[in-house]
Amino acid sequence: MKKTCEKKVKNFLYIFVLIITFPALIFSIPTINSVIENSDPVGQYNKFELTINLTANYSNPYDPEPSSGGLDLWAIFTSPSGVTKRVNGFYMDTNNDGNGDSWKIRFATGETGNWTYTIYARDNTGQGSSSQYSFSVTQSTNKGFIRPSTINPRFFVYENGGNFWGIGHNNGWQNWQNVENPNMATMASYGENVLVFWSNTPWQNNPSQDRERMPMEYAGSGTDYWQWNGYFIDKRLENAEANGIKIILCLWIHDNLKNSSSWWNLEYKNICSSSDFFDNASSLARQQKYHRYAIARWGYSRALFMWDLLVEASLTDGWVNKGPGVVETWLQNTVNYFKQNDPFGHPVTASLNGGWDSDNSDLKWPNGWTKTGVSQIHSYAWKDDMTKSPIEIAHDTKYMWQILNQPNFIGEFGTSNSSNQPTSIHRGVWAGLASGAACSPMLWCDGGSWKFMDTNMLNSQKYVAQFVSDIDFENMITEQKSVTVNGYYAWGVGSPEYAIVWMFNPSGNIGTGKTMIISSFNDGNYKITWYNTWTGENVSTVFVVAYSGIMSASVPQINYPDIACKISKSGPTPTFTPTFTFTITKTSTQTYTLTYTATNTRTFTSTYTNTITNTPGGPTETPTYTNTITNTRTNTPTVTNTSTPLPDIAKYNFEDGTMQGFFLDTSNAPQGVSVANSTDYAIGIRSAKLQVNFTGNGTIWNQGAIAHNNQSPVGIVKAKVYVPSGVTASLKAKIYLQDSSWQWRENTIVDLTTGSWTEILWDLSSVTYGNPVNKIGVLIGSYDNYNGYIYIDSIDYLEQGEPTRTFTNTPVNTATFTNTQTWTLTNTPTNTATYTNTSSFTVTSSFTNTFTFTRTNTVTPTDTNTAANTSTNTPTPTNTATNTATSTKTNTITNTATNTNTNTPMSTNTATSTETVTGTQPPTWTYTNTATQTNTFTYTNTATNTPVQTNTSSHTPSFS
Repeated sequence: MKKTCEKKVKNFLYIFVLIITFPALIFSIPTINSVIENSDPVGQYNKFELTINLTANYSNPYDPEPSSGGLDLWAIFTSPSGVTKRVNGFYMDTNNDGNGDSWKIRFATGETGNWTYTIYARDNTGQGSSSQYSFSVTQSTNKGFIRPSTINPRFFVYENGGNFWGIGHNNGWQNWQNVENPNMATMASYGENVLVFWSNTPWQNNPSQDRERMPMEYAGSGTDYWQWNGYFIDKRLENAEANGIKIILCLWIHDNLKNSSSWWNLEYKNICSSSDFFDNASSLARQQKYHRYAIARWGYSRALFMWDLLVEASLTDGWVNKGPGVVETWLQNTVNYFKQNDPFGHPVTASLNGGWDSDNSDLKWPNGWTKTGVSQIHSYAWKDDMTKSPIEIAHDTKYMWQILNQPNFIGEFGTSNSSNQPTSIHRGVWAGLASGAACSPMLWCDGGSWKFMDTNMLNSQKYVAQFVSDIDFENMITEQKSVTVNGYYAWGVGSPEYAIVWMFNPSGNIGTGKTMIISSFNDGNYKITWYNTWTGENVSTVFVVAYSGIMSASVPQINYPDIACKISKSGPTPTFTPTFTFTITKTSTQTYTLTYTATNTRTFTSTYTNTITNTPGGPTETPTYTNTITNTRTNTPTVTNTSTPLPDIAKYNFEDGTMQGFFLDTSNAPQGVSVANSTDYAIGIRSAKLQVNFTGNGTIWNQGAIAHNNQSPVGIVKAKVYVPSGVTASLKAKIYLQDSSWQWRENTIVDLTTGSWTEILWDLSSVTYGNPVNKIGVLIGSYDNYNGYIYIDSIDYLEQGEPTRTFTNTPVNTATFTNTQTWTLTNTPTNTATYTNTSSFTVTSSFTNTFTFTRTNTVTPTDTNTAANTSTNTPTPTNTATNTATSTKTNTITNTATNTNTNTPMSTNTATSTETVTGTQPPTWTYTNTATQTNTFTYTNTATNTPVQTNTSSHTPSFS
């Protein structure tokens, strides 16, 4: 059958005549009749969209496989530098009526110059192509697609240069009104730049309620794609581009893929079981066609940050019933498909579910992260503990950092207790930043106790955005830092000459007397700028020295429980000359030990003086005091309300003391229903009293309802619901009906306010249903725990609007007198303000070295002793004797002491740095930082030599 893109359905007789008259056309290949470009030239990274008029043979325009009746449409784009890219086409609705009507190809690029393209189409008769067309791409201010950095793969950068650190939140499954809550313009004004949301609301299947959020392949779609869903995502991307927001689009969600949740709402239920989704051949083939469609329709957008392929895989039936291996094989194949077929190269990720109120319970998925290239954890391990939650987030983030050298982030975290905000988002985001995340942890916001972003929470995001705005993540955040502050929790990341640090006090504000010790720095001078994370203001700037890789600094006191800082290199590396004192000790083995102790004392003084003198032009005036007494008579009427409201005239007002036909309906935790006789909980004097015992514990939906049979509602259905004061549970209500064909219809769910009546209105004029309905009722539900009463009253069908109620007020006037005294002080003084600030610090380091040397003493005795003795004795007989004795001894003492010590003292170093800072008070200041070291080298060597030999000479004369 021949088809053109303008005419989806042709008259059968016309087709028959066409076949008879022009049989050759049946076998002709596809023809490209015309191409319309949305813009030429087009700016860098702007959408270049082709609308294609073609003639081809196909039965399903959403199927790109010709053998099954589909049409494969694509274009080959050739860049000025000769690079080619294949971009697939797709079929879509352009009339906003939910029906496809046009063939499109979407493209965007950052390479400027003249491009060419050719369009190709293939059906079951063959392949046709267009002529070659050209267009030009011009420079723009647009940031490019986002990629992991090739320099530092732990962080993201823009394709055309510049760091990207994402700050945002996760609105998950929200309906069409609340996916953008707050809207993207508001997000951007507070510094947010990332929004995470699911491609569909898995359980939504009512086109009259929220058609934009029904799954694109919802049950009943057959081989078509639900165009309202595609249109909704188109518009989110357009809004994001206009406001500088990046989208993480979640394609497959655990609720879609488990039988106990919303598997029934997907067309895949007609192909296989939920457990077989990941490995059934027919399921896989259909998924691949959907993936191709998603890339072709949305991949062009610079606002598309990342594809989240599978949210919390561990909760799917495939994982639970068949094991992780089946899902991980699917993940690898799906990642491969996206890498091969996404011409724009968007990153991909996937996740497991978070833990629940226990240490280290968040599931880790290294096997999945290695496949996707972006690590992700959902962190709910201590969701409602404001001390443990940021600790767990930092632990999870550091774990991902250590496991793989690639971007990581916390894809979901949050608290089920709304009173924990903004502390929860504040601590969670700062913990992720300081422990090495590539994006901020994404707060889970689904309304109720998991509240949407409010002003306080957005302000917290704004101050993070200010802090990171000048951080060069790609080049300066390359390592984890060891940070210690006694009594506080602290984390830091950086590089050898840079760091960012965040710390918090679990038991109060940042106090006095705390010292931060941080390691892994190159030695030198550094500047620390302290930042108040709650106000966005710099607290102080100080200068410190890193020595032997270690740095310490005092933490400034602030009246907030946490503080951050940036540490950066400032000035040249200082030089030091130590003072040495030596001691020589002689040992019995002739080995000498040389010990010296070096003490470096460095004193740095930073002094600046600001003197501001404010001298008035004239002389000093004496203060003048003026006392003004004003008597004012005020006539204050006291109004006494004697109003009598009209009685409750609604169709069902329970004023007769009965339930008026209403009965207890759909519920899983009700206790009963009765009539309350109380003007405190009634419009009039009575209302229906519904008793419930909800035990959802924050995760399970409980509900109770009252309903009436055989009604014929028209116009606007109205009901009022009262929740007593003091109830902390988040309760919700809606009106519902089941019509004569048992079709279920309901209005948008409404949040109930405690302590007052909440009116619920449902306009039936836009609802398709048949009267009389089988039943109509009011349903109350909650995820929270609540055991008590809820009051329902004034149920009616309004065709003419509410009746008018009148009140009569009788005022009583009471006169009062007010005496006002006003004192006025006029004083013009001479003001002289002198500011002198002096800061100094002293760093002392000591070290001891031991040297040994050997002393050698050589003693050679040489003794010469000459003695001459002549004696003459004349006895009676004459006797003469002569004796000569010669003794020679020489002592030669050689003392050799070798002392070797190599000490190269550095010269005295004086470092002076001057910086001028401009502010509002004082206007300017200048300070001088001087570092001086003086070193004295003293060495004393004493050698005492004692001869080791004593020589004694004696002689004995001989007589003859």
